[in-house]
Amino acid sequence: MIVESGKEGKVVDYDEDRNDAYIDYKHLGRQVYLPFEQANGKDLEDGNKVTFDIEMKDDEPHATNVKRK
Repeated sequence: MIVESGKEGKVVDYDEDRNDAYIDYKHLGRQVYLPFEQANGKDLEDGNKVTFDIEMKDDEPHATNVKRK
């Protein structure tokens, strides 16, 4: 379930081997996790600006509908 939409942030801690990262956008005091299925094929790297929605999974914020700006 999407809890917030239309957010903007910056990719940080991108891991090329796992193809996942975090987005520097504070949501309840935490960065938002950018999972493999959302990062795959988007040619992301640290510092890229993105727009995204936030979905809660296992009480953790995950980015969904990620688009590179």
